[in-house]
Amino acid sequence: MTNITSFKYKRVSVYVIVSGLFLLMFHSCRSIAPVIAERESYTGEEIYNNLLRNEPDVRTYSAGRMNLKIIEDDGELNLRGSVRINKDSAIMVSINAFAGIEAARLLLTRDSVKILDRINNRYFLGNYTDSQRFFPYKMDFDIIQSIFFGTSIRIFDEFNLLDRSGTRYLFDKEVMTVRYQGEIFPHANNPSGQDMLQINFDNSFFMRDIELFSTGNDIYTRLTYNSFSNTDGFYFPDDIDLHFISHNLPLHANIKFSRIETDQELSFPFSIPSRYKPF
Repeated sequence: MTNITSFKYKRVSVYVIVSGLFLLMFHSCRSIAPVIAERESYTGEEIYNNLLRNEPDVRTYSAGRMNLKIIEDDGELNLRGSVRINKDSAIMVSINAFAGIEAARLLLTRDSVKILDRINNRYFLGNYTDSQRFFPYKMDFDIIQSIFFGTSIRIFDEFNLLDRSGTRYLFDKEVMTVRYQGEIFPHANNPSGQDMLQINFDNSFFMRDIELFSTGNDIYTRLTYNSFSNTDGFYFPDDIDLHFISHNLPLHANIKFSRIETDQELSFPFSIPSRYKPF
């Protein structure tokens, strides 16, 4: 069993996992059945409209259980947690260490980042710019929210990834790839802004892979969506693989979500014990 010293060390990995998971991806009405491509090629406008129809129209989202397996050279660390989302306003992630005892809590709003480290009795209160010292990329609320929905429409909007002027995009073996090169997450170490982003989605217009290589920070991240589950007529990812490499140091993780519910009344408690010290 992992001892507490090892856990304190791996806590840093947990934050990297959570941030890597949060910072790579990307809501409206969807039909109950997923959209299925009927042709081999589509215009950018047609693809965009299909992606839009796959967006879940929900008020809240919760995954009562999140199983997080972190895989490193010296072994595995298995953690549990939960996720709560009030669409477009708040995201809370709780990670448990042992016997259901909470180890860390992250609460995001559109303009604030709050972190509780219960292992070391520390806390952080700040904005997204301030939080850059904890995470490999600058955080973005919309992209973080969308990762739990497994959708990409907001990043397509933000970076104008699809040419809607007449270009046709092809499915190859039921997979379509869209690429982007330019600045994605601003960072001082990469003045050229040449980040590289690639999104693969299937003929149901669900994301299957998203890859990001940040040249300035020497960071590569890949998220693979292994499966989606139907909850209240909407399809949410329930099994995600994460591969993260920084300066040739690899870290892999698998995240599984279960007990997914939508449109329930949720609370987002966040209080700081008086004995806690700021990071």
